[in-house]
Parts: sequence; C-alpha cells; structure tokens
Amino acid sequence: MTKKEARKKTRELIRRSADRMRKNIEKVFLSGAVNLPAYEDNYVLPTAIMLALLKEEMREFQPSQFSRYKKQIEKDAKNIYANI
Repeated sequence: MTKKEARKKTRELIRRSADRMRKNIEKVFLSGAVNLPAYEDNYVLPTAIMLALLKEEMREFQPSQFSRYKKQIEKDAKNIYANI
C-alpha cells in the first residue's frame, strides 16, 4: 500500500466515523441521558459527549475475535498510538 492509498482509505473511515458521531449526538439528546439545565455553558458536557462518542467509535473499530488480522491490527494500533 502506498502512503496516498493509506491516507485515502483512512480519510474515508474518518468521514464514516464523523457521520456516525453526528447521528449519535442526536441519540444522546433523544435518550434523556443528559439533563441539559444541570450544565453550565462551558465544555464539560460537550467533553463528556465527545468521550462517549469516541468510546463508541473504539468499539466500532475493535477487530472481531474471529478476524485473522486481530493480533496484527492491535499490535499496529498500539505502535501507531505510541507515536502520535
């Protein structure tokens, strides 16, 4: 794979994640999980929402235990994370 191909495929996954995250924001408010008046106008609630959205995206990208690439993906992701 070339750098250009990797960049293109990664950006495609980022767009998909962003779309899912936008939809999930609406689910947060419709669920009643958040008492909006209880929060000040700062970044506490948006940070909590973002953390939840990112956790959901982590779950989305976890390789299946049946994936033959599971160990390689986890090893590579750990190495990449250590370098960003």
